[in-house]
Amino acid sequence: MLARVVVMGASGFLGQALVALLRSRGAAVRALVPATLARGDARIAALRARDADLVAADVLDRDAVERAVADATCVFHLAGQLLVPGIPDAVYEALHVDGTRHVLDACTRARCTVVHCSTTGVLGPTGAGPADEDAPLAPSNVYEHTKAAGERLALARAAESGLALAVARPALVYGPGDLHLLGWFRAIARGWYRVVGSGENFLHPVYIDDVSEGLVRCATHVPAAPRVYHLVGPTPVAIRDLAAAIGAALGRRVPRTRIPRAVAWGVARVLEAVPGVSPAQLPLTRSRVTFMTQSRAYRGERAARELGFVPAVDLATGLARTVAWYRAEGLL
Repeated sequence: MLARVVVMGASGFLGQALVALLRSRGAAVRALVPATLARGDARIAALRARDADLVAADVLDRDAVERAVADATCVFHLAGQLLVPGIPDAVYEALHVDGTRHVLDACTRARCTVVHCSTTGVLGPTGAGPADEDAPLAPSNVYEHTKAAGERLALARAAESGLALAVARPALVYGPGDLHLLGWFRAIARGWYRVVGSGENFLHPVYIDDVSEGLVRCATHVPAAPRVYHLVGPTPVAIRDLAAAIGAALGRRVPRTRIPRAVAWGVARVLEAVPGVSPAQLPLTRSRVTFMTQSRAYRGERAARELGFVPAVDLATGLARTVAWYRAEGLL
């Protein structure tokens, strides 16, 4: 099943890690990367170093996708765009819905196995208790809405066509290579970070290598009917404890002072109104306040039971490796 593998979105954080794992296990990997990436880009160099067959193409190019998967036995669809302030909604719609449709069309014709990478974010905030795979979808932003639409599309296509498909929902992925959480690590390292609100809301971190392993297990244990699996870390963590754990990995203590949510929201609103400044450049935005004050915790028993997936990397170890990588790269 993993003889001839195609990875869509191979240049991303998760894509790079997955290609590395697949190559270490002897799979022949065709790696799709955006045509806009320069030849000298470090991500391209890393994929070449692993002897991946690089294809410069976009999931929005229907013909290119068709050619890429024609002889594949398995396709991992990871291509997408994380939530970044300032990116137009149409970008998320194009990648997560139109791009997914192109991948599904091509894979249906090729009759290959598909692992569609969604996100636990499609469930929105989970409230008091961890949510399982059968919880209703309740996306709360454009990223989550379009990922939910792509997931629905994938499940519907598999049900109607018999396409062998598993949907993987990684939680909060972190580890060497990640830049999405770098700002949080930097804020703690520089002594700027303060817990917003009570700090008692939960997040569910999962280490990058564990997610890669979970994706491979989705491919090698594809059920008879399409199935959704949460790929989560050992346990949900209260955000105040997660911040403290990051601080411990950095050798910094997080101050006990907390900022009321209403105050943080007001400051973020004022900052976002400053003309000529991109939201990505701001130290605080309303989307970050939301992220820091909502609970997002999940159940992972289905993946353990049906895939044999058990996360191997504990939080302290994963954070230590992440900090070491940031420092080696001169990012901290």
